[in-house]
Amino acid sequence: MGGFRAGDQVEVQIEEDGFRGSYYEATVVAPMENRGYYIEYKTLLTDDQKRLLREDVDETDIRPVPPEIKVSCFAPLDIVDAFDNDGWWVGKITARGFY
Repeated sequence: MGGFRAGDQVEVQIEEDGFRGSYYEATVVAPMENRGYYIEYKTLLTDDQKRLLREDVDETDIRPVPPEIKVSCFAPLDIVDAFDNDGWWVGKITARGFY
């Protein structure tokens, strides 16, 4: 197992259509015996919108929260994670300038 414990802050990769390539912040509720974790998302809600979504995830879909890095500029072709729509999305800088 990846060594996460209950209470650890993590990010979970979602591979469903419309979410592919994104990571969402979550808290580990409990490690599971079979290569996974029971987690609670910080921003995703259940279908009835009444509570935070909890689910089992495989250890290959979970990563530690990366450290905050202060960056003042990016260059074309830099690989970045951008926070949008309540999740982190992997992207690439394609140009410089303001739009």
